[in-house]
Amino acid sequence: MELQQMKTFLEVGRRGSFSAAARALHRTQPAVSAQIRGLERELGQKLFLRGRRGVETTEVGRRLGLRVQEWLRDMEGTLADVRSWGTLDRGRLRFGTTDVPAIHWLPSRLRSFLRKHPGVLVTINVEGSRTLVEQTLRGDVELALVTLPAGHGDLEVRSLLSEPLVVVAPARHPLAGRRSIGLDALALEAMILHKPDSVTRRGIEGVFRSRGLLPRIAMEMANPEAIKRLVRAGLGISVLPESMAREDIRRGLVARLRVKGWDLRRKSGLVWPSWRPLSEVAGAWAEHLQRGAASKGAS
Repeated sequence: MELQQMKTFLEVGRRGSFSAAARALHRTQPAVSAQIRGLERELGQKLFLRGRRGVETTEVGRRLGLRVQEWLRDMEGTLADVRSWGTLDRGRLRFGTTDVPAIHWLPSRLRSFLRKHPGVLVTINVEGSRTLVEQTLRGDVELALVTLPAGHGDLEVRSLLSEPLVVVAPARHPLAGRRSIGLDALALEAMILHKPDSVTRRGIEGVFRSRGLLPRIAMEMANPEAIKRLVRAGLGISVLPESMAREDIRRGLVARLRVKGWDLRRKSGLVWPSWRPLSEVAGAWAEHLQRGAASKGAS
């Protein structure tokens, strides 16, 4: 049995589908199926029942899954120890982040970090928070900067950034000239929001639900920069981090709407598996980001 084979087995069981597991692992479905068949032959046991609607884990498969998860945790801890042997002169940083800090905050912090440690090799994954949490738990990245709350009990969470989420409209929108508007008026307007699984999207909908309202969603986008451009083009109203919208508001490309009772913030934090200690490089990077957030006055 091989490490990759065990990871493939867990992914198929988690997703209930060979094709879904293949996509998650960036492999072909035949390769995933072949690995599972080989594992079943080696063990002499059926691990999955195949059906038209996917696969179901057998009792043997469920028991094996529990053992494999424990084994992988021990293995990840061992690998983390090995990685920590690398120094800040020749270490490797495998880091994940959401797109907003990747564009508006991290570049300057990364530049100053690499000036101090030019020998560090950096790999950065830019994904949504849910994907990043999965990647940290799998060990694809060592730690990640995600939108909080992260919603997983096996994570160490270190709060880092907090900023207002502001309501923005096209510069010539009828609501743009008002001193303030009510949330009920905003609920009548076409809105361009993040995807439903986004932490920010859930927070926005929570504000509306607290008043017995629902936003009128015209479009859904995963990329906030794309959302901002659609607002500039006059296609709808949205909610964006203040750091993203500030320059466009100053230049008159979009208008900030003052909504009565609106007080929503985007909170971000570093996360990593609680059972896996950070390597020397990752620990230094986490401290560097914390100092940067403190100097910015973020909470």
